[in-house]
Amino acid sequence: EDGIRDVERSRGLGDVYKRQVVALLSMAGNDNTLSGLQRDSTIALYKAESGIEKALWWLNLEEAEYIKVYLAGNETFAEILPSEYLPEGVESVDISDGPNQGQIKIISEGVEQTSSGKVTGRRKIEVIAEEVGGGTICYDYSLLADNFIALENSASIGGDIHCNGDMKIENEVNVDGNISSSGTINNQGTGTITGSINENTDIVEKPQFDYSIYPDEADYYYNPSEGIGNYGNGVLNEEGTVTIEVLEENPEGFSWDGGETGAVYYIDGNFKIQENGKLILQNAIIIVTGNVTLENYAKLEHIRTGEYDNPVAIATENGNIILENYSEITGGVLRADNGEVKFENSVKLDQGAVVANTIKFEDEGTLINQSGDPDLSYKEGSGVFDKVTWREVY
Repeated sequence: EDGIRDVERSRGLGDVYKRQVVALLSMAGNDNTLSGLQRDSTIALYKAESGIEKALWWLNLEEAEYIKVYLAGNETFAEILPSEYLPEGVESVDISDGPNQGQIKIISEGVEQTSSGKVTGRRKIEVIAEEVGGGTICYDYSLLADNFIALENSASIGGDIHCNGDMKIENEVNVDGNISSSGTINNQGTGTITGSINENTDIVEKPQFDYSIYPDEADYYYNPSEGIGNYGNGVLNEEGTVTIEVLEENPEGFSWDGGETGAVYYIDGNFKIQENGKLILQNAIIIVTGNVTLENYAKLEHIRTGEYDNPVAIATENGNIILENYSEITGGVLRADNGEVKFENSVKLDQGAVVANTIKFEDEGTLINQSGDPDLSYKEGSGVFDKVTWREVY
């Protein structure tokens, strides 16, 4: 009748429009569902990434050094740390050995779910991370100087010697090792050198040593400029100098013991061991801002036990170290990075090494012995893990 319905059963355009509206609404609902799923999947991806970042944060904490021992056993991060330490929405974080030496593999799985617990999104990320920085510090040279080394008289040295500047060798100097210089070597010696002598070689970097960390890490802090007094245990605070005394009631000398974890003795001034004095330095290091003097016949014994492995006994960044007649140091590295280390008559340094700006020998009989393969290396810091590769896994 209306020219629209030609068949009795036809419902006309109204029905067509209604069907189209229903279809459109259904499509819109599907789009909303797909959009919601995509949103939840993206949220799950971000959560998985937060698990990676949390794992790296914990691994790079010095306090969490113990975590790394689990890596070789392929333990999971959640087993190492309580689950409450994982970010919200991170179902698991697994850590295992990486494909190459010094690498680890971290897999983090993030989930998004409804209030009822229904999972609406799940994504998993794999990161390969590598430890950078830190590393082993080695003292490979008996003597290493930046500016100048003068070997004179009857010095006897076991181990290799290098100077980044010039060197001078005179008189009966005996060296059981190699001698090298990034500058020139004025060799007028009459002694025996078992190894090679090489000039104009590459610069040798000094073993890494960060003086700036020690004031804050000091277990014992001495400031002798505050006045004259006695610290006890044979430690005398002279004006500007902390001194290890010689006391009749303690002929065996005194001991500074850092215990199992080690200790830092920080002296904001000069340091001296009196004539005939003795100091046993166990699991500890002495940092001095001024000069260091071992007077005639003074002795310093550096002992490392257990896990303590830092071979440096005494270090002064800008001061000098003077070893007077017949003084002895056993088992330690001496550092005067911007200063001079001077050996006077018949000084003995056994199982140790010297790093300085300038090294000089005077008079006769000085003995430096680094033979017998002494362990003069140690682990400096733990480094940090940094991402090498990132990918999504399924």
